[in-house]
Amino acid sequence: MMNEHEHVPRALQEVWTWKDEIYRGVQHLGRREALHEIMNQAHEAAVKFGFASVASPVAPQCVAESHATYGETSTVAGDEQ
Repeated sequence: MMNEHEHVPRALQEVWTWKDEIYRGVQHLGRREALHEIMNQAHEAAVKFGFASVASPVAPQCVAESHATYGETSTVAGDEQ
């Protein structure tokens, strides 16, 4: 009998494992808190490997939390002037 992952590239299997580990780390959190935690971990990794500065990743979090529909212009909470 063939293993269902027998013909799946190793790189894709590693991505699946990585995603499962991320999910297990945030499954106890609400959606917003989980997204914040994932963003913070991604930013820390980007800083560690030289892809980002030490500054906080504020802009992506604001975009992720907005309720705007793609293509619309709107303000993000806290950005009103």
